[in-house]
Amino acid sequence: MTLIVANIYDGDRVSIVSDTEVTWDPGTTTAPPGTIAKIVILRRGLAIGISGPYPEQRIRDVISVRGQPLAEIVEMLEQDTHAGFVIASLEPAQLITVVGGEVNDRTSIGQAWTGDRAAYSTYQSKFLTEWVGKKEMDVPFRQMSAMSFQTSFALHDTVGGHTVRVDSDVSGFLFVPDSRVVVGGTIHTTIYFAGSGATPGAFGLFDANRGFGRLFLHEAPDTPVEVLVSSPESFRREALERYKQELLHARPLFSRV
Repeated sequence: MTLIVANIYDGDRVSIVSDTEVTWDPGTTTAPPGTIAKIVILRRGLAIGISGPYPEQRIRDVISVRGQPLAEIVEMLEQDTHAGFVIASLEPAQLITVVGGEVNDRTSIGQAWTGDRAAYSTYQSKFLTEWVGKKEMDVPFRQMSAMSFQTSFALHDTVGGHTVRVDSDVSGFLFVPDSRVVVGGTIHTTIYFAGSGATPGAFGLFDANRGFGRLFLHEAPDTPVEVLVSSPESFRREALERYKQELLHARPLFSRV
């Protein structure tokens, strides 16, 4: 399963957060290299989060209708009764869920989710109580905090891996270029890359300690490619020169890279 949550905030902006762990059978998950980005940016004004078995196939399904009108995409997703989808669109901001073939417009509520119900309950307990009322801790930060609490501590065996975020600005939806630092004897740094320019749906994860990364292509995010390089800049250069993916990345914490 998984957990994907989207919120409308500041009137017309939308922020989405998800984990990356792929669960096949109860209690059985893929190894970290097998994780997958479960939010797909179809175009600047449309993003879809996907839960359920065989996420790679479902990602291919939504990519196949990338240029179709929203109503036709929703109609197609209604036919899939074994998965859940969070559909986020802009101008105006709109949230729709399609879960088990049932469509619900969640725009007036301002939040939409799909995935593991127990994990969502844990998420909401954090999202609704921590950092609330602090101006600098806005909705995207609270989303990240609530999801990272689960991906970091494995509270539910259906949610784990990395915390992936998509936010919106005047140009549309974009992945957020974060960095994640785990301190446990040694500092372990993972750098997140966000697609930009002509490839907004691209996304990358780079393990700075191992020199290993996974690049999710804008055109085919269902089949990430492995990138073996020594630095974040090398990862970004390889993505551009070999795979024609334009990327941005954040400066990792506690590091000069």
